[in-house]
Amino acid sequence: MLRFPARKLGTLSAAPAWLEDFGLLREPSAHGSYAARLETFGAWLRSNGARFDALELRDGEAAGGSRGQGCAGFATADVPAHAPVVELPLRILVTSEAVRFSEIGRVGAASGVDDNGGNLYLTLALLQMWTEQQQHHHHHHHYHHKGGAGEPFHAPYLDILPRRLPSWPLFWDDVDLNRLMGSPLVASVEARREAIARDFDALREAAEASRRAVPAAERSLCALDSATAADFAVAELLVCSRAFLVPGAGAGGRADRCLVPLADMLNTALPHNCDVDFGMRDGEVASERVFAMTAVHPIRRGQQVHDSYGYKSNDR
Repeated sequence: MLRFPARKLGTLSAAPAWLEDFGLLREPSAHGSYAARLETFGAWLRSNGARFDALELRDGEAAGGSRGQGCAGFATADVPAHAPVVELPLRILVTSEAVRFSEIGRVGAASGVDDNGGNLYLTLALLQMWTEQQQHHHHHHHYHHKGGAGEPFHAPYLDILPRRLPSWPLFWDDVDLNRLMGSPLVASVEARREAIARDFDALREAAEASRRAVPAAERSLCALDSATAADFAVAELLVCSRAFLVPGAGAGGRADRCLVPLADMLNTALPHNCDVDFGMRDGEVASERVFAMTAVHPIRRGQQVHDSYGYKSNDR
């Protein structure tokens, strides 16, 4: 159980120790240079049917950001209005609907934690995939001659996601937050930290209850044994800032909250200022659905391409 010290009126309580206690994300970044991981990610996308011939991903530093903290997409050719920019088979997406009906998704539903429009399930999916990736690396290093856990399908995507979020107020230290004493942001940060700790405790308790009832589920639920609250906080923030509500991605053509590799690496703009629109359409293979981004106006070669994740609340 995570606990918080009492706060004196007019003072800021110390940042909780659990914010630095990473488990699945103990290493601050995946192995290898960011450029190499980005190249591997692009190859993985193409090998699984993705098309983005007129788009080049670059380290976010090229667009004025911080190295290793994200990417930006640039047009490599002139793209006419209404032409496709990105096409991704549905299997590349991580959909909250699919996670909801998995073992860990059922634990999330039983925990009583607000699913935040499906974001909770995507958060749990990240924890599960990170756990499987960690198990794979452990077995490969120590027991590769005996086989072992396989690497998750989305491993190249996991490897380009940031594992530290120092620019997010949730992870600011006391010195930085004390500079804002008197601002409502300070109380908001402390309230969010406490909410994350409560949610994580509730999920761990629900996982333990499920394990007692269904012992065979233990392997599927190991993410909530290996993860820490700090891992959960990073996963939740990644999902809250990256997830798309994709029309047609759910059963029966319903909209569903999804993680969309590649699309979520483009810098975002307000919906009326973005360069592309998105949705699902039929693919060239029978019964295959495709996430497609199309240009809403002509895009010039060399121009940075902006999409929109939609309007986001600053509360989470």
